[in-house]
Formats: sequence, structure tokens, C-alpha cells
Amino acid sequence: MATFTAIKNRGGGRGALGGITRYVSQKEKTLWEGQRLVTGWNCTTQSALSEMQLTKKRFRKTDGWQYYHLVQSFLESDDLTPQEVHVISLELAQREFLDFEVLVATHVDTEHLHNHLVVNSVSFRGGRKLHQSVADLQAH
Repeated sequence: MATFTAIKNRGGGRGALGGITRYVSQKEKTLWEGQRLVTGWNCTTQSALSEMQLTKKRFRKTDGWQYYHLVQSFLESDDLTPQEVHVISLELAQREFLDFEVLVATHVDTEHLHNHLVVNSVSFRGGRKLHQSVADLQAH
């Protein structure tokens, strides 16, 4: 059974979003059988950072909370492949963050498979800010 954790990021400055997208997308953490397990939801994988930043600028919401960082972890006993774990997180992003850009990265470099979701704090549709407590995020 998967566990879901919201990582406290203190809102981050303007550079924080770039730092987290680079961290979760590292080739040595996401490469499995020749395939990088990094996918964008409502954004392109290669340009997720710039798309998220453009959304913020478009709606003049470049200050405050920049992103939400979520981690979905699986046990070895779940007997899932890295690709299956990646699809599970993509489905979560599609269901819970319909109008937000999300970068999903599956890390295969530890004993347990886990996904990182980096969710833009500003909706690309209408510019609404995502306001959720840790409890709300845990409910996902």
C-alpha cells in the first residue's frame, strides 16, 4: 500500500521551483531500463519549469507559495514495476490537480520505489492559487 507525504517547502523563493524540478528529474534517479520516468501533466516534461513560471507571470502571481512537493512511496511487497508506479502517480495528478501543471518523477535509486509530484501553485486555467493544508494534501 502506498504512503503519501506532503513535503514542507516553506513556499520557496523564485529559485526554489527550479531547484526542486532539477532534483526530482535527475537522470541517475529516474532512469529505468533506458527510459526516464519523468512526465509532465498539463505541461511538457522538458519545459515544465518554464511553463510553470510563465503561468505565474501570466496571472501576476509570482510571489508567495511557488509549488507543492508531494511524495508517494511504495513497499517492495506491493510488487509493482517502476512503470506501474509511475502510471499510478500520473493518474493521481490527473484526478486531483486537473487545472494545474504537475511534474511527476519516479525514483528508482532507493530500496523502495517512490514518486515525486511537483505541483504548480497557480492554475493555468484562470490563475487560481492552490490553497491546501497538509491535511488536505494527505487526503489525496
